[in-house]
Amino acid sequence: MNHSTLEHNPPAYILRFKADGAFTPNLIAETHAALDTVQNAAGGVCLVITGEDKTFSTGFNLEYVAQASADEKQLLMDRAVDLLARLLGFPLPTVAAINGHSFGMGAMIALACDFRYMRADRGFFCLPEIDLKVTLPAGMMSLLRLKLAPPVLRDLLLTGRRIGGEEAMRLGIVDEACAADEVLPNAVSRASALAAKDRETYAAMKRGLHHP
Repeated sequence: MNHSTLEHNPPAYILRFKADGAFTPNLIAETHAALDTVQNAAGGVCLVITGEDKTFSTGFNLEYVAQASADEKQLLMDRAVDLLARLLGFPLPTVAAINGHSFGMGAMIALACDFRYMRADRGFFCLPEIDLKVTLPAGMMSLLRLKLAPPVLRDLLLTGRRIGGEEAMRLGIVDEACAADEVLPNAVSRASALAAKDRETYAAMKRGLHHP
């Protein structure tokens, strides 16, 4: 894969976005392929999603978006919503290890996971669409409403402000803010502790949580 890597550290699979983790159709396709691999793996497994260096994901690749036709932009958005929906309902434990900046689509990928661990001292969680003059489709809004408290969602959407790890934990956006070298190990530990759960039951519980 050119834009991401998938490694197996039993029982965890670790999907790592390369460079700035900017989403294009290619990265969306690679992420689906990684989900296929994990879902088809035998036994108790789990998934951790992280980024490279100081960035989790900067969201959509703005260079691609600027050059894309209207139809290509719509297709990109549709495929992004499909990916978020699949990750939200993924029948295995999923944990985001937010190692750095998590903007836009990257922030929503993290929210679609079951649990989130974020670096406390550096990196921001941000929904910058208002400053990019971009409106969000219904599927993305549904995810945000599901995962964020109404006042938090209002502030993030209408201001576009950046939230650090400690504040993100206080606001309930992430489960834990931790030191840089603890983000991935803590995320892997959380996911691994759930890997032996029965898949069918785990999936059913998630459907119940996310149904509204």
